[in-house]
Order: sequence, then structure tokens, then C-alpha cells
Amino acid sequence: MRKRTISIATVAAEAGVGVGTVSRVLNGSDQVSEATLKRVLGTIERLDYRPLRSASSLSKGRTDAVGILVSVITRPSVMARLVGVIDVLSDAGLDAVVFNVENRAQLERHLSSIIDQRRVDGIIAISLRIPKERITRIRKLAIPLVLVDNSLPNLPCVYIDDVAGGKMATEHLLSLGHRRIGFIGDNARSDLGMSASENRYAGYLMALEAAGIGPDFDLVARGPHSSEAAAVLASALFELGKRRPTAIFASSDTLAVGVIKEAQQHRLKIPDDLAVIGYDNLEVSSILDISTVNQPLLESGTKGASMMVSLLNGEIAKPHREELVLDVVPRGSSLGIQRNSPTKLYGVVEGPQGLQILQGGEELVS
Repeated sequence: MRKRTISIATVAAEAGVGVGTVSRVLNGSDQVSEATLKRVLGTIERLDYRPLRSASSLSKGRTDAVGILVSVITRPSVMARLVGVIDVLSDAGLDAVVFNVENRAQLERHLSSIIDQRRVDGIIAISLRIPKERITRIRKLAIPLVLVDNSLPNLPCVYIDDVAGGKMATEHLLSLGHRRIGFIGDNARSDLGMSASENRYAGYLMALEAAGIGPDFDLVARGPHSSEAAAVLASALFELGKRRPTAIFASSDTLAVGVIKEAQQHRLKIPDDLAVIGYDNLEVSSILDISTVNQPLLESGTKGASMMVSLLNGEIAKPHREELVLDVVPRGSSLGIQRNSPTKLYGVVEGPQGLQILQGGEELVS
């Protein structure tokens, strides 16, 4: 569990004064009575409150806002990370200004607006690759930048190893005796430069090679990121007859849903005729009993935002770079009713606007 950041509002509530009074104390105003001053300072010390540099610098042009650049906000995995980011920033008394990015031109436009107009105190990029020339400009202007779901040298970042995750998913299917394992993922080229699906595909190939299985590229299909597109791609694999896959690794839970739906249309039993594993561990995978690779989506957002709060406080973000742990969550889509492997119980965390996110819990054997 992360330690909650104490906000100026918390200090005010504990001291029994308004936020404006706490702000006056922090700024050394003489318009605060001695008794109130002592009470507020005592509360600050007791709560170990460290005011944000931006909170005490409004007169110097600070905004108390952080710009959040997100890659296609409608994707559930992106939204889950965003919930974690907003939660931490809100606790720190910072506003979140969200910029949705769906193509390169949109990214450039948002970056120009953020950097040139200094609309925010810091930038968090979620599942996006920021152009090198923009990073150089951001550094020259001393604007804090944190990457979430991406990794670049010398920048604060929270990331996962998608190659390792793809390998884990494929090894799970191999351990169940499958040898004709298909892969369904996103288009290899991304306008925004991200390569999560392609890295998971690389892990898939590595696992097959380690098992002594040569790749059959007839079993590989890639297209747009949607369950509908995945269903079309899966249908083509099912038409291969005796050469069809007995198992499929879908590079996201969204794609796995489409694969399973199409398998049912082809009267294939899950997992007897076709085993399926996805990636992300979204709520839908638990509801539909889909095996998946769990990546801590909410945690990646909270850790990235915590790095940003530290930077805005004038501190060094520690750790500067953090790789989060992945694990396989085996469910019915690969194991069926008879599960002989430990699985993890995942609880539901309520986020803003009722969004529900799965978070790891205790292990159990079913």
C-alpha cells in the first residue's frame, strides 16, 4: 500500500482552519493570530506535511496543475493508469489537465500548447513515446517529465517488460501441452511510436523457440485494437482446418474477448478446443473467466504520479526508474473447470466516476 500524500486541505481540516489560513502561514503572512499560527505549525509538524513548491509559489506564476498526455483514453488499460495518476495528484492538491492523443499530429499540437504556453507545472506521459526534440525542449525549460508505461534513459519512469510478459503468456499455454499456438495483436506499426503489442509478440516467439517450436506465421494475425477486429482475425485462423491453432495468445484482454466470441461462433469449446490467454487483467477478464497476464495498471499510475509530486517538491524522485512485476493469472479460458494451479484473488477498487479496477489480493487454489 502506498503512503497517502498529505494535502494542504488535510492540514486545514486537522487544524480547524481554512485552506487560505494554512496558505498564509506557509507564506509567512502577519495576518494570522499567534494561537492559530502555533496550531497550524503544530499540525504541519505532526502530519509531516511538506508543501509543494507550486503551492507556495502562486505569485511566481505556478499553475498547481500537471498535464497528463494519454494515448487513446478510451482504452481500458490507459484509463486504469489514469485513475491512479489523478488519485495521487488530487491528494497532493494538484489539478490534472488531461490531453487525449490519438495520432502524431495531435501529440505535437498538445505538446506545443503545454510547453510554449507553460500551462502546467509538470508533464506525465501515459503509454506514449515523446519525440526526442520535444524532450530536449522540456529539459531546457526545466519542466518535470515522468513516463508511465514507457522507458527512456535518464528520465523518471514506471514501466513493465512486455517481452517478458509475452513469454510468460506463451509459456503458460506450452505448459498445458499446446504446440500450435496462435498470436493475435495490434498492427505492428503505431503512429504514436509505442510497441507494447510488438514486444509481447517478440516474447511469444522467444518462448516458442525455447520450446523447440519453429514459428508458423500462418498462426499470426494483427490488426486494429478492438474486440471486433480480433474476432475477424481469429475467424481467419479458425478456417485453417486441421492446421488451426489449439491455443491463442491475444496481446490484450480486449482482443481476447473478441477471440473467444468468435470461437463460440465457430462452435469451438473453450478451453477444450481452444485455450485463450489475454494480457492486462482488466475487470472483463475476471467476469468472463479469461486467463491473462496481470500488469499492475493502477499501481503504475500511482507510482508515476508520486514521482511527479516529489519532483515538484524539489526532491529527487526515488526510485528514479521502476519496473513493475508481472504474473500470470490462470483462469477457465485455458484451464477449464479443473484448475490445479494457484490463482490470485483480485478485488475491485473504485475509481473516479465509478470506474472499477482489479487489484491483486491473496492467493488461492481452486
